[in-house]
Amino acid sequence: MSEYEFDLIFDLPDENTEAEQLERAVYSAGYTDAVLGTGRNGVLGVSLVEEGSNPKEVISRCAREIQAVLPEGSRLHEVRPDLVNLAEVASKLGISRQAFRNRKMPSTVAGLYRLQEVHTALLAHPQTRAHRLDFEAAAAWFAASEGATEINYLIASDNWEREQV
Repeated sequence: MSEYEFDLIFDLPDENTEAEQLERAVYSAGYTDAVLGTGRNGVLGVSLVEEGSNPKEVISRCAREIQAVLPEGSRLHEVRPDLVNLAEVASKLGISRQAFRNRKMPSTVAGLYRLQEVHTALLAHPQTRAHRLDFEAAAAWFAASEGATEINYLIASDNWEREQV
């Protein structure tokens, strides 16, 4: 079993849904360790760390179970981590963003990096004398990226709902 750290971003049908109502719903689905973000009207972020053998299956299961208890009409909008900036990667690895200056990094997509490609690049040259990368601290985050990318593709191609039936 592996551990996966990821965020589910849901669009809500009513921008005035109370944060406490959303919290009760998510916790009632069994996700009492979830961290919820309700700072933007009409959007709910749910941060999770879950175990399983396949990142796509784990993320899909959690998304289905949470969506089932949210207000009717809620839909999964995005799964993270997928596209990331270097500040996010640096924070997870316990180094400064500037530590990436001299590293060969993959191409960007609209200024963001695909986390799987960053992980591959970092593993190819994991350490410099000045900057030790804490891969262990970020392992669950990196592990979730493949599943997040697959599900985001399904969402973008309008196949997420069909695959859930």
